[in-house]
Amino acid sequence: MKNSKTSAWLLLTLLLWAGTVLAETSAPASDPNALEQPVSVDHLPCISYAFYPFDEPRPIRVHVLEIDLSQGKVEPAVVIGDNPPQEDRNAVRADPRKLAAHPQLMVFVNTNPWTPWGPVYPMNVTISGLAASDGVVRSPHRGVSVWTNKQGRAFIGDPKDAEIQEGVGGFQQILKAGQVIVEKGGPLHPRTAIGVNERGDRLVLAVADGRQPGFSEGMSLEELATLMSDLGCQDAANMDGGGSSVLGIVDKNNRIRILNRPPGPPGYLRPLPVILTIRHKQASDESDQPGCPEKE
Repeated sequence: MKNSKTSAWLLLTLLLWAGTVLAETSAPASDPNALEQPVSVDHLPCISYAFYPFDEPRPIRVHVLEIDLSQGKVEPAVVIGDNPPQEDRNAVRADPRKLAAHPQLMVFVNTNPWTPWGPVYPMNVTISGLAASDGVVRSPHRGVSVWTNKQGRAFIGDPKDAEIQEGVGGFQQILKAGQVIVEKGGPLHPRTAIGVNERGDRLVLAVADGRQPGFSEGMSLEELATLMSDLGCQDAANMDGGGSSVLGIVDKNNRIRILNRPPGPPGYLRPLPVILTIRHKQASDESDQPGCPEKE
């Protein structure tokens, strides 16, 4: 009886481990030729959307959201997972849709990498790079930071002693003062990038799908940086990518819609420790607030 119980326990452990590995590794997307519903953001003020399907130098599908911060109608808000009890960990990963859920939600994108990495990713992790929400910093700068101050202006680089209202971190800066600062070539992966214009009043969120042969095969860092430059960014950062890359909006029916197609089992989204959201800004008197330019 004891051996039977031990064998059953080992079998259950192996099944759970295999399920976790499957969920966290790449797999071809289902039915890549299926027609997709058109994307509309007409109901989201100060936000525009563009889709770029490249055929050369390989199939690449890129989704881009541009956010106009200049009119004070929308605001970035960083959401960080719960703080776990372990002293050496500072966030619990969660479904990004759960992290994003908020009455004023408009848009969200993945941001920070984390540790430890391994064949089975733990749920309680240590955030890599800046993670700050509502002026409170949970994780310090490392690599590259994207942050806003209390006036709502956005910056990319090393904040040093800067005032940080909301902030996230990525692997490295790829565009600086309008110049690509990464080498050509390198591995192709799903990618997430965040860029800003020179005035810091326009954010660009870009996600390129990858690891899906014939559908979208990913980008190099140099290709990502060139794309962000072409989109009018002055500075841009490479965020966590791979199976973490995700870009979502709230549709006209107030439901969360994922714009890109992450690698992995259909419908699965990797749990994340940190995301950047864009929300409707609640003004004390909206009648005195200017509006964003009319959409064409």
